[in-house]
Amino acid sequence: LTVIAERKTVLPLIPPYIAGFVAFLGFVVWNGGIVLGDKSNHVPVIHIPQVYYGVAFATAFGWPVLFTGRHGIFRLFKNIYLRSFWTKWYTLRTIFIMSFILFTTWKYTIHHPFLLSDNRHYTFYIWKRLYMFHPAVPYLLAPVYYFCGYAWYVRLGQDNSLLNVCLFCGLTMVALIPTPLLEPRYFIVPYLILRILIPTTKKALMMEAVWYALINWGTMAVFLYKERWGVDGVIRFMW
Repeated sequence: LTVIAERKTVLPLIPPYIAGFVAFLGFVVWNGGIVLGDKSNHVPVIHIPQVYYGVAFATAFGWPVLFTGRHGIFRLFKNIYLRSFWTKWYTLRTIFIMSFILFTTWKYTIHHPFLLSDNRHYTFYIWKRLYMFHPAVPYLLAPVYYFCGYAWYVRLGQDNSLLNVCLFCGLTMVALIPTPLLEPRYFIVPYLILRILIPTTKKALMMEAVWYALINWGTMAVFLYKERWGVDGVIRFMW
């Protein structure tokens, strides 16, 4: 109804988006698919756990913003607890969501051959030393996925309408679920949009800047001083 009432303002803004969408469809037709490069190893699949990896990625990088919301970290934890277990309905809903996470982890986890084919990437060590440490580990991480996802949902809701939150979550799922490989590059655009949607304080920005600097410092240190050897000689660590 708001769109209809504000049509004179909204309609002139639509053509650029339509042009971009049409150009994208033209590229897909011309390229024979959405994948650039090796299409055989990047075939679209149903990879629901990619969403769980995405919220974990967002939490690992964005915790300074997540935990410095309007009411602070303790209010955030309390809010999640109350929304999860305060009533019988909330408890049943939480059990259903957790069961869904466990089932989709069992049914749709993909051990992509690229994950363990190159030890120059973070994902190699995450997969080998965490997810493959024990068969139960992917399932033990289900509460972590639940908390991270719910925390971002609450945090987004502090500064955005329910429609905006649902649109972001839905479109992020559409973007991530078809991707077969656990790879940070798939999470970057959704994460940047997530950050744009959340206004932050100077304190949070400073914490975020320091955290990113530490990550970059660690990555560069490994790149420069922790050589690896391959068939062609020295190889360097990269994302």
